Amino acid sequence: MDAIYWRLHTSYLLNEREEAQKFMLMLEHEEKAGDKLSDEIGLIHYGRFLKIKEGITSNSWSRIYGSGETTPRSFEVYESAVEKRENDIHKSLLSKEGMVLLEALLGVSDEAIYIHEYDLRDYGRCDILARDKRTIYIIEVKQGETPSSVVSQIDKYRLAMELDMSLGLYDYVQAAVVAESFSKYVTAELSRLDVKMLAFSYPLSLRRVKCV
Repeated sequence: MDAIYWRLHTSYLLNEREEAQKFMLMLEHEEKAGDKLSDEIGLIHYGRFLKIKEGITSNSWSRIYGSGETTPRSFEVYESAVEKRENDIHKSLLSKEGMVLLEALLGVSDEAIYIHEYDLRDYGRCDILARDKRTIYIIEVKQGETPSSVVSQIDKYRLAMELDMSLGLYDYVQAAVVAESFSKYVTAELSRLDVKMLAFSYPLSLRRVKCV
C-alpha cells in the first residue's frame, strides 16, 4: 500500500488524472480488504491522502497545501532587526546572524542544515534550502519589490520538493519569500499558498510580513 500511495501522490501532484484515479481505486480496494493505509504511511501522510481523495472525489483537483486565507485587506509587519555588514542578502541570510534570524522568524531550529543555490533539476534552482529534521524550508530571495512571477516560481519549487517526499527523508515542505517589499497582489497570493513572507531593508533588517 505504501508504494501505491506514493504513485498516487506523484500522479496527483503532476495532475495526471487517469493515473491518480487508478491508484486511488487500488488503495480503496486494499482498504476494503481490511488493510489500514494509515498504519502503512503514518498519520501525517494519511492526512495528505485524505486531501487527495477529496480532490479526486469532488473533481476539484485542488492543491493539497495552503492556509485557506482570503485576500487580505491589509497586512502588518512585525519587526525583528539584526544589522549585518554584508551587502549581499544571500550571504547575510547564510551568516551566523542570518541563520539565527531565520530561526526566530520561520521557526527553523539551530540544528538545520543550509544549502545555497539548491538545484531542483527541471524545476529550477532555489536560492536557499534548509533541512530541519523532518521539514524542508525553501527560501526564495528577491531584490526590490517582489515580482508577481514569484508566485508561480515558489509554487514550482515546493512542488519539486513534495514530489521527492516518497524518498522518506522528510514530511513537510515550508516555503518562504524574502524581499524588500510585497505588492498587495503578491501578498494575497502567497498568503493563499501558505508561503511565509519576510521583508528586508538596508541597513539590513529582516521582519515578518503577516496578513490580517
